[in-house]
Amino acid sequence: MGTVYLAEHVLINKQVAVKVLSPTHARKPDEVERFLREARAASRIRHENVVDITDFGYTAGGLAFLVMEYLDGEDLATTSQRDGKLPWRRALHITRQMCAALAAAHAKGIIHRDVKPANVFRVRRGDDPDFIKV
Repeated sequence: MGTVYLAEHVLINKQVAVKVLSPTHARKPDEVERFLREARAASRIRHENVVDITDFGYTAGGLAFLVMEYLDGEDLATTSQRDGKLPWRRALHITRQMCAALAAAHAKGIIHRDVKPANVFRVRRGDDPDFIKV
């Protein structure tokens, strides 16, 4: 649906990820509205396991974009392909965090309609190599 770029906020020297809606989708007003509606909804969720959305709008060329925290890690699909079946304690640790993120969204009336390993990101936080961001 879009492309994600690594960018830097020039005023505060902070890395961010910028997702820009593809030109194909940008020509469809209903898809643009859905993209921006999802950005607004996600930005209302304040939870450590939910990716933080900090800004959204339109490029100079008219493409919708959203700015989110940069995550240095890998998606769960990559982890699963490389590691195969995860030990149950590790899988439970990951699943609990995913559920916490989804519960936070549900508490705000938001339903994630695309939960899949590619949309679950693993980052290192402290001693935890499996800290999850949805």
